[in-house]
Amino acid sequence: MVYEIVSFRFSDKRPVAEQQQRLEAMGRWVKTQPGFLGRTAFYDAQQDRWVDLVTWADLASAHTAMERSQQEPSLASAMSALDTDTIAMGHYERRVVENP
Repeated sequence: MVYEIVSFRFSDKRPVAEQQQRLEAMGRWVKTQPGFLGRTAFYDAQQDRWVDLVTWADLASAHTAMERSQQEPSLASAMSALDTDTIAMGHYERRVVENP
């Protein structure tokens, strides 16, 4: 499994509920991609910043979906609203697990 973790802000300062709707639209598309296993988005109100965590079966699936997303018309509105200067992204493998 590979974890895609993306941290970002929206550039247009719309209300959080509208930002969330954009993320949900992105989620409807990403769920259809081969290798998709799950997704969770987190919001930090103090920083007005999102973290999107997508779980993929493998790195190839993550990369393919990323390439397709750049050409997907249904994502254009949400993608254009991201503040590209704030995006930090990586693909990670789980190495340490600690449970209570």
